[in-house]
Amino acid sequence: MFKKVFLLFACVLVVHVKIAAQDTAYAREVISALCSPEMAGRGYVNDGDAAAADYIKKQFEKLGLEAFDFNYYQDFSFPVNTFPGRVNLLVDGVKMKPGVDFIINPKSSTYKGKFDVLTLDSLAWDSLMRNPVVQDGMMGFSKLPVSNSREFNQKAEELSQKIFPAMLWRKERLTWSVATATDQSLEIDIVDSCLKTPPKLVEIDFETKFKKVHRTQNVVSYVRGTAQPDSFLVFTAHYDHLGIMGKEALFPGANDNASGVSMLLQLAKYFEANKAGYSIAFIAFAGEEAGLKGSEFYVRHPIFPLMQIKCLVNLDLLGTGEEGITVVNATEFPKLFAKMEKINIEKEYVTQVKKRGKAANSDHHHFTEKGVPSFFIYTLGGIKAYHDVFDKPETLPLTEYADVFRLIRDFALRVMGI
Repeated sequence: MFKKVFLLFACVLVVHVKIAAQDTAYAREVISALCSPEMAGRGYVNDGDAAAADYIKKQFEKLGLEAFDFNYYQDFSFPVNTFPGRVNLLVDGVKMKPGVDFIINPKSSTYKGKFDVLTLDSLAWDSLMRNPVVQDGMMGFSKLPVSNSREFNQKAEELSQKIFPAMLWRKERLTWSVATATDQSLEIDIVDSCLKTPPKLVEIDFETKFKKVHRTQNVVSYVRGTAQPDSFLVFTAHYDHLGIMGKEALFPGANDNASGVSMLLQLAKYFEANKAGYSIAFIAFAGEEAGLKGSEFYVRHPIFPLMQIKCLVNLDLLGTGEEGITVVNATEFPKLFAKMEKINIEKEYVTQVKKRGKAANSDHHHFTEKGVPSFFIYTLGGIKAYHDVFDKPETLPLTEYADVFRLIRDFALRVMGI
């Protein structure tokens, strides 16, 4: 008897491991494709976001998902600043590596020139705060480490723009972003470890291109419900990332958010094979990094009425999980959160399901503002790469990927009363 029970347990364990391996194998395939050089960081140079959208559309087609009105794309546009060409920085004759040693403020304009450098220690900052004198032709270099005071940082940045045509800021690590506007200020963040002594001469050659109209698209598909096709469960994930900074710096965005797109496709794969009572929509948003542009446009122009959405789950930063997951809007929708919490207590999928309140930090936000019950789920622990050149597929652990998938799947089924 014991031998039979043991063999049954072993068989179940083997099946569980095999399914988990299949889950992560498909995830790796999707993440690697989305982070490939051909996708150009899924940004706004070399049609990177368009290539990513085409890949996702083809995955939807391959999985057999339907398109609303025979079109997977929802087209829209927004302005964006880009860095398609030269990004050269020499500090005292030493060439710095873009993305690794330094980044440019995303609002920066094209600039070429040389600057003598004025090093600013605490005394110099205090003096300038009291007597802000314009320093023509000089670049300011902040010798101070990043302050814990947000108020000081804000004052220092505002002051530097009035005093210096360009500014060099010390940073322990670099994080980049996307700008939808441009200005004449020139700010550079440089890794502290690159500078053995305060710099004396900085040479710059930056080429930027502001696109007043960048055309892009959300990618939308669905699986028709078997019992209540006019009731929708919606899964969303943004597919865009930061793109490239010049010819050398590629921002792959493995965790942010190729991991979320892979989970979106994993769920699409499951629910296409296992039809449910509700219709289930899958939306891959563009323009999240530029300020939630894709989700904002969708909410203004919904493909089906927002009131038909019973629950929306936004998937972003799902590549780790050693310390569990966080659910944004948990306090806004306590009954829905209780369902997810109960499932995890029953199945012990992840170490914790952490509760968080309302936050405008991903694509769920605009839906929440319209009264749609919406969660944003992200994983905790593991690698710290974020908005930098080190967020790569090969270092993304996917530690709890399979269990996070099961938790989200079971939550969806429970919401639908299954």
